[in-house]
Amino acid sequence: MVVAILQAVALTALSVPSVAVAQSNGYKWSSLLQLCPTAYFATLCALQSLLVGLSFVPYSLVWVFFVLAVAAAAAYFVRKTTTLKYTPRATRLLVATLAINWVVCWLSPCPFVITPIVVALAMAAVWPIERAICNYYLAKARKKLAQITAVKVAVTGSFGKTSVKQILCQLLPNAIATPLSYNTPMGLARFVNQTDFCGADYVIFEMGARRRGDVAKLCRLVNPTVGVLTGITAQHLQSFKSIDNVVATKCELLNYLPKQGICVVSGFDALASSCMGAGVCAKKLCPSPWEDYQLHSTTPDKTIFSLQTDGKKHLFCSPLFGLAHFYNVALAISVALALGQDVDSLQARVACLQPVAHRLQVVKQGDVTIIDDAYNANLQGVKLACASLKEVDGFKVAISQGIVECGKDTNAINGKVGQMLGQVFDVVIACGPNAHAILAAVPDGKGQLARNVDHAVQIAKAHFVKGAICLFQNDVPKLY
Repeated sequence: MVVAILQAVALTALSVPSVAVAQSNGYKWSSLLQLCPTAYFATLCALQSLLVGLSFVPYSLVWVFFVLAVAAAAAYFVRKTTTLKYTPRATRLLVATLAINWVVCWLSPCPFVITPIVVALAMAAVWPIERAICNYYLAKARKKLAQITAVKVAVTGSFGKTSVKQILCQLLPNAIATPLSYNTPMGLARFVNQTDFCGADYVIFEMGARRRGDVAKLCRLVNPTVGVLTGITAQHLQSFKSIDNVVATKCELLNYLPKQGICVVSGFDALASSCMGAGVCAKKLCPSPWEDYQLHSTTPDKTIFSLQTDGKKHLFCSPLFGLAHFYNVALAISVALALGQDVDSLQARVACLQPVAHRLQVVKQGDVTIIDDAYNANLQGVKLACASLKEVDGFKVAISQGIVECGKDTNAINGKVGQMLGQVFDVVIACGPNAHAILAAVPDGKGQLARNVDHAVQIAKAHFVKGAICLFQNDVPKLY
């Protein structure tokens, strides 16, 4: 009994990476298949083979070795896995995993180490409980949302959602926005149930998606009357399967908005612009013939652009860096204008915008400028970052882990990442499973391979000179 408990505890600790992957993918059991090509899964298979052989050895201390080996592997991978948030749901899933592991260890002479399968079984076991809990909190949120008199704004797109949401929240008076990247049904429900909306004139909701129907589900929860489509690109193709499915999913926002509602669509992005014919709501393209934006300059310190509207030219100075933020700020201004804000007040608010964390965020470290674009996980974002930094003087170093969840197009997409970085940066340092695809497209003499991010930083420091610029492109989950 004691041995079975110790074995079950060790196996459950080893299951933490599997739970982390499930959590980051909305607790979809199919997401555990992502672990198959990882070192974690290879280690599990090796341990399982070893334990099958040991089960034929009549020596009790073998199981002491088992506990120590599994515990060591668990400690290593738990340390490497920093993405798991120990929420009540994750805790319930770990408890169910512990129970299944204990039963298997008690009944079988050979413990089962392939933890993704055990976690999948645990998810099935707790599904009725989770469904009941979800329905309770969603119903509570719907009831509260129905009583909110503030204008509800929904922001969706393949990229720029969080940035546009945070910028818009700063431009609109008495506005409240979902925190961080809360963009799932339970994330929005948690935000609604924990927030006091008294005095709010606008509530801004970020809406994420990994498969068709996700945006429509969020719209049915929130019932927005104002929408913002930031842009569309090939993202989450592993779950969407095709770019057509991505476009159709983003169009769900326009299809849901009522006839008296309005959706502001980014005219800076061709795929987003193609959605203008969807739905029955009023639509506003940004930029448009009657609201034309012109970029004058962008440096790590500021971005200067103008807005031509009503026959007048208005100059804006934003402290946010890069083409991507120029597009994001312009889109937020168009939404604010559509909601009745005046240009003069928007000029003052744009000048006071706070940086958006990990999204082209400029950090000064002595004589080196760090461009923290760690949450940039799409090809369009890499393109805009490269275009922005191309015009900035200085020795340039890029640290990239590439883009994940691209399905069969992973190598091709990461090859494009390497090609774009190689055209702008003096040194491109790549790490992670996408490193070889990135470096294959980097010109000879520019690319360097790193074992991990820490090693990449060490390599980058060796290249730093006065006025150097270092871009961090994408923070890939540790198990990839």
